[in-house]
Formats: sequence, structure tokens, C-alpha cells
Amino acid sequence: MRMGKKELARSIMDKTFMTIKKVQLAKYYNTQDPEERAKIILNPLELLHKAVENSKPFLETTPIKRGGHTYQVPVPIRENKQQALAIKWLIEAGKEKDDDMRFFVKFGYEIIDAANGTGKVIKKKVELHKRCEANRAYAHYRWS
Repeated sequence: MRMGKKELARSIMDKTFMTIKKVQLAKYYNTQDPEERAKIILNPLELLHKAVENSKPFLETTPIKRGGHTYQVPVPIRENKQQALAIKWLIEAGKEKDDDMRFFVKFGYEIIDAANGTGKVIKKKVELHKRCEANRAYAHYRWS
């Protein structure tokens, strides 16, 4: 929601949930195996919560100056910031749309991908964690 446009945000989310529901129902009816059908989540709200949980980063790098050098030091992220980053990344991935896809369609696909552990958002999270892992030698600067 930007600048108080609650109705627009609500209508976009409704359309996104409808897209998710259509995709998941198509997947459900195309699957013949009952065990696979039981694994498919049909509730879009539950899928959104799972996507946000899978997209949350645990560490980020912050620049700290020591001795004339700036080091990228990995630090843990608070729960509120984790959730904010995950939601922000999901929205940005939806905005990076193709010319032939509407925002709510692309956003719905990104939510499904993130809930399944794939997609641009999960890739971004993994890259951030790799960057933190590469800079873990500077972790001792966090406390000084």
C-alpha cells in the first residue's frame, strides 16, 4: 500500500489470490496421485505465509570502519526486519514483470515459487547468505 491507497492494494491482493487459487486448482486436478494431491496447498493465504517464511533472511552485511578500511560484517537480523525484507523482495520480484503479464499474475507466481522454495526471492536470499558466509572472517568486528 502506497500513500494510503488501501482499496487498490486490496483489489490487487484479491486478484493475486484468485490467480494463486486458479494455478493451484489446475495443479491439483492435473495430478492423479492422491499423495501428491494431499501435498498441494489450495489456500492462498496459507501459501502467502509459507512464502514469506521461506523468504526471510537470517543474516545481512553491514559496513563497519576499522583502521581506515570498511569491512562488510555479517550481523543477524531482527524478526521485524526479516519479514519486511521478505515482503519487499516478493513485491519487487512481482514488479520485474514481462510485458505480457500483469502485476498480480506475476506476483501470484512469485508467491507460489517462494512457497515451494524456488524463484527469484529465494535466490536473492541465498545470495545474501553466501555473501555473509564469505565475510564471516570479519564477524569479530561486530562486537568491537
